[in-house]
Amino acid sequence: MSVVDYEMFWSHDLQGRLRLFNSISDESKADLVRTQIERWRDANRVRLTPEHLAMLDENISFVTPERYRFRTPAMLDLLKDLERRNAALFSREEMRQFFTIYGNEG
Repeated sequence: MSVVDYEMFWSHDLQGRLRLFNSISDESKADLVRTQIERWRDANRVRLTPEHLAMLDENISFVTPERYRFRTPAMLDLLKDLERRNAALFSREEMRQFFTIYGNEG
């Protein structure tokens, strides 16, 4: 399977999501992660500061199919910097919610 929509993805249990995520195209991976960040941002917008919103927008822009295809040292350095800056603004739990496939689990 190379294309999967957001609702279908989240209808699976964790193990199903792991298997599915590893089987889909890089485009679908990027779409799922961007959608997760966007939905989390929208659901939490009222409590987020302009700095939080800017960081979430940067995360959304960062997640591209190419990020899943090419793992160069320079790209990994960019990812580490992004993670560091996210950690300065968001709790671990918040980052888990918006940036991972565990995000919707309570």
